[in-house]
Amino acid sequence: MLVQTSRFGEIEVKDDQIISFPSGLIGFSEDHRFVIREDEAAAPFRWLQSIDSEDLAFVMIEPHVSITNYELELTNDHLKKLHAEKTEDLSVYSLVTMAKKMEDVTINLQGPLLFNLEKRLGIQIIVQDGRYSTSHSLFAEKLKKKNLKILNSLDVDCVVTVCAGCGSTLKNDYKEKEFEVMDITEILNKVGLVKYKPINATVTYHDPCHLRRGQGVYDEPRKILKSIPSLKFVEMEIPDQCCGAGGGVRDRKSVV
Repeated sequence: MLVQTSRFGEIEVKDDQIISFPSGLIGFSEDHRFVIREDEAAAPFRWLQSIDSEDLAFVMIEPHVSITNYELELTNDHLKKLHAEKTEDLSVYSLVTMAKKMEDVTINLQGPLLFNLEKRLGIQIIVQDGRYSTSHSLFAEKLKKKNLKILNSLDVDCVVTVCAGCGSTLKNDYKEKEFEVMDITEILNKVGLVKYKPINATVTYHDPCHLRRGQGVYDEPRKILKSIPSLKFVEMEIPDQCCGAGGGVRDRKSVV
């Protein structure tokens, strides 16, 4: 059949090329049919073009192009949804967020796409343990070596981060680091809490995945909130529940 697209014009798609996503993608649950478009000139990138929406297309890439030790813990439920007997039957891709400069291009390792190309089925899963980011630098390995060289040369005892994702990366992926890494909430609790001005308000707190799961930091933010005079802190029922790859939705559907 002929499919009209905004990027590639009118393209011919055969029935055996259509890949079904029964649950759609995160933020795009109404789109269920896609086709993979390959272009040797654009390798190793590929396009995932929607059959249902002519304007919807994603750039994707195999994650091992960027990270050598990318691992997923797949379950029988994943295999069942993809009608696969073993993990070797599956292909894994990550969605790409392009940028004007190649060094700014990122890939979503937290929300990979799983394909059973033989059965023409696909699903998107969420890695919820904080190991991976929705905006992992495509050239992370090169940047890692460069960053380590700079940071190790500073002769500091500790690097303090205010970004949960950055802190998780430094703590878990920079194995060769010669310094300690601490989140700002850990530092504030360690050196002594600041005397805050009273705030007459009722607040709650949602744990960032990369802080709670990636760094194991849980009590420190709560101690800070509870130290503020007149502030009433109310704990959520499930404060560390994953929000559903919010970064991925933000990057690919900025209007939400």
